[in-house]
Amino acid sequence: MSTGYNVWVRSKHRNSSSQLNNNNINNNDSISNSCLLIVLATLLFALLIALVLRAIIRCVLRHNGRFPFESAEASLARLSSNGLDKSELTRIPVIVYEQRQKMLSATADCPICLGEFQQGEKLRILPSCNHEFHVHCIDKWFSSHSSCPTCRQILFLV
Repeated sequence: MSTGYNVWVRSKHRNSSSQLNNNNINNNDSISNSCLLIVLATLLFALLIALVLRAIIRCVLRHNGRFPFESAEASLARLSSNGLDKSELTRIPVIVYEQRQKMLSATADCPICLGEFQQGEKLRILPSCNHEFHVHCIDKWFSSHSSCPTCRQILFLV
C-alpha cells in the first residue's frame, strides 16, 4: 500500500510540475505580448509626433517666405507656382486702353481670354515684360501664379 501511495504522490507531483511549466510558458507569452504591444504603441506615437513636427515646420517655412536651403532655381520655381497677394496686384500699373494711342505691345488682344481690347477698358501692364492684359483676366491668373502668362517671366515687384 505504501508503494501505491508513493506512485500516486509522484504522479500528482509530476502533474503539478507540468502545470507549473505550462503556467510559466503562458506567463512568458503574456509578457512578450505586452512588451510587443508597448513597442508598437511607442513606434506609432513616435511616427505621429514626427508627422506633426513635419507639418508644423512646413507651415512655418511656407509662411516665412524663402526656404533657407533651396537654390535660386528652386526658389523661382516655387514662386512661379504661388499666387500674388491683392496688395501686390495693386502695385501693377493699370491704364485705360485707347485705340488711337500706340500701346507698348504690338498686340491688341488679351492673351488670356483672347478678346480684343475695347476703347476705355482697363488693362494691366506688367512692369518686367510690358505685356498687357485685361485687369480681371490677369488678376484671376495672379491668384494662382506669379509669372507672366505669355513669357513666363516671374513678376518681381520692388
